[in-house]
Amino acid sequence: MDMDIPSAYRRLVPALIVTALLMAPPTTMVPWAMAAESTATPAGANVVAGKILSLSRKANSLTIETDDHKTELIRFDNATKGLEHLTLNEEAVITLAERGGEKVASEITPRHAILPAGVGEASLDEVAALIRQGPEQGNYFLVDSRPTGRWEAGHIPTAVSIPLDRLEATGATFLPSDAKINHTLLIFYCDGPTCGLSTRAAALACKLGYGHVKVALEGEPGWAASGRPLVAADRYVDSGNIVLLDLRSPEEARQGHIRGAVNIPMARLGAMKVTFPSQKTAPIVLYGNGTDAEQAAHIIAREWGYKTVALVDGGLQGFTARGNQLVTGPAATEITWSRQLGEGEVGLAEFMRAAAGATPDQAILDVRSQEETASGMFPNAIHIPLDQIVKRKAELPKDKELLLYCSSGARAEMAWRALTRQGIKARFLKAHVECAQGSCHATE
Repeated sequence: MDMDIPSAYRRLVPALIVTALLMAPPTTMVPWAMAAESTATPAGANVVAGKILSLSRKANSLTIETDDHKTELIRFDNATKGLEHLTLNEEAVITLAERGGEKVASEITPRHAILPAGVGEASLDEVAALIRQGPEQGNYFLVDSRPTGRWEAGHIPTAVSIPLDRLEATGATFLPSDAKINHTLLIFYCDGPTCGLSTRAAALACKLGYGHVKVALEGEPGWAASGRPLVAADRYVDSGNIVLLDLRSPEEARQGHIRGAVNIPMARLGAMKVTFPSQKTAPIVLYGNGTDAEQAAHIIAREWGYKTVALVDGGLQGFTARGNQLVTGPAATEITWSRQLGEGEVGLAEFMRAAAGATPDQAILDVRSQEETASGMFPNAIHIPLDQIVKRKAELPKDKELLLYCSSGARAEMAWRALTRQGIKARFLKAHVECAQGSCHATE
């Protein structure tokens, strides 16, 4: 069983040649407004534009974070045009219409970023070719315009973190001082074609007097989708809630490994698949000796369905060269990762105590459809479908914290956003809920 990995390794590695080079020190975070925003957004009370935060096709509802950082809950139906453009974390323009006494999305269109005047587009192939040369020889400066946390979890090799809000607050402070003289190419990127952070940053760079500016519109998602590996920041490797894998032999790992690493030699990776987290959102970070094994393991983890896979920049040699310390002795050999609760989430154990009636200051709210609740609900749960949550808020207890659930957590999160906007104290359960014959159980 172990033997299938080296063959996959030999087959896949030639398809991917990216050298992890210099990694500049981090900086910090996001927003700006300039003529280079995104596709023109028509003004008016019947148009909403922003990033789609959550989506439920069961409830025909979505939440969108608007440009002024407000969260809106919007319904759609079978008559809504452009439903194919409903994609999580993508920018969209939504036109609203009055139907049955309420506003419903009549049309959804993607909002693509527009290159500012005088700014060209850098293809991913062009960026990869520059990375192979390195920033000095290639005479380029690659900027990740996303929030620093996103850069730390995984960025294009050699990219420096200068989030948009830092750039607008500090101007050229973090841009290369000699770039104008040396005609250094500044390349900005963010979260893909609908992300306007990089185009706004590029427009600001032009305003600051930089004359050689491009935007890699495909951004980090395009880079990852092309099979090229991202690299993680050292701070994230050291303290992030990640699955950190040391692909070297046990003998090598014993002589020195990164704190928290699990030692799974490359030759045994396939056999260890069953020990990996079942949640494909678990962040995987890999390292070895800077060999092709890292590239092969990266491809394999992506093929297994893990959504966030990155390499330690420069492998173990690069990590130590940047002054990071290793620990000696045997490394762990078993993965023990567990997901940490996100903003607004309630843990399963706490939720189940409330469902059992053990916490009188909390109430359970079921936001599933009427049809779904026919199979059962948690004891004493209040039922209000997601699409009625705001209209029926008066029915909710005012002296209790609400713990929301649906079948997966998607609609519960949408309801949580809507209720917190109304000043109602609530949290939501992100878990798989199944109900049958009148009773329900939940699993993470």
